Amino acid sequence: MILTFDIGTSVLKGGLFDTSGALRSRAEVPVHLSDREDPLMHEADANNWIAALSLVTTQLELPRASAQQERIEAVVVSGNGPTLVPVGSKGQPLDFAMTWMDRRGVEEARMIAEVTGRYVDPTFYLPKALWIYRNKSEVYRKTRHFCTCPEFVDLFLTGIARTVLPSQ
Repeated sequence: MILTFDIGTSVLKGGLFDTSGALRSRAEVPVHLSDREDPLMHEADANNWIAALSLVTTQLELPRASAQQERIEAVVVSGNGPTLVPVGSKGQPLDFAMTWMDRRGVEEARMIAEVTGRYVDPTFYLPKALWIYRNKSEVYRKTRHFCTCPEFVDLFLTGIARTVLPSQ
């Protein structure tokens, strides 16, 4: 069995598949962006993803622990991005996640482009991390890891911070 989660901008979805790819069970729970007046600011509370993950998991028809032939062999997590979560030393989010729609890093993207000689979109990870450095120095100082949306959930599930480098 393969347990899957997808953290979307407005819905967290979960599915349980058998190893042939047949869907056995699915569930979804709404998640919300934080209300902000600034049109460039689009944030989410990463703790809400964990609460939604728990709700979705309880709604799925998971195999019983005694059913050896139907045990969960893998967990797959995907999520919206580029979303950036500043995470503290105990795995806790230190501030709201800057979602893929957040465009506060326009000046930071310009600064990075000057150094690299290449266009950098302000919604990408580095402009967001630099924005936090420049505008929320206390959060930046306490940050142990910058996680993407699925990496944050993986850290919650395993206790280990990992990064995924997608291939092009």
